[in-house]
Amino acid sequence: FSWHGPQFWGVGQCFALVRERERQTGERYGWAVRARPDVALGEDLVNGVAAIVAKTRGAVDAPTAWYRRKKQSDAFALLTRGAVEAYAAAWRDVFTKNGCEAVGLGARPDDRRLKKLCNPLGIRHLTGTECMVTAHLARRGVAVEAADAFRNMTLVRPEAGAEAAAASRRATVVLPEA
Repeated sequence: FSWHGPQFWGVGQCFALVRERERQTGERYGWAVRARPDVALGEDLVNGVAAIVAKTRGAVDAPTAWYRRKKQSDAFALLTRGAVEAYAAAWRDVFTKNGCEAVGLGARPDDRRLKKLCNPLGIRHLTGTECMVTAHLARRGVAVEAADAFRNMTLVRPEAGAEAAAASRRATVVLPEA
């Protein structure tokens, strides 16, 4: 079983709420953040977002997405408003309608194209969720960049104990058992 499908179904539902709020208020958001629920929104992460926003000088209509480089890159994404619709459509376009074939991840993967898209981001090109999303976004005209600004991101997970946390390859804060 993979959590990719349910995750991106939820992302699509969340961005539907964003569009509804924009419709209600008549105001359009310039940026969107997609974060898994286990991402700790610490100072380093906030500063990383602020640096990218400052660097782009408000070019929110240019369809661009930033991921964390390498490990845990599926946990967090910063999106310009121009990239939101494509990101929100990942469930519909990839997980339904035989979309894996369309992005090059089907029965006969387009190895060269996927390596070219995903390897510079430090993402596994055949098995990573992020590569699938990256290929989908590229197909929809969204530029994807790896952001070293997110390198100190922390995941918060209730591990079975200190031994499990020490064995984990992820940055983890151990929560006490309830």
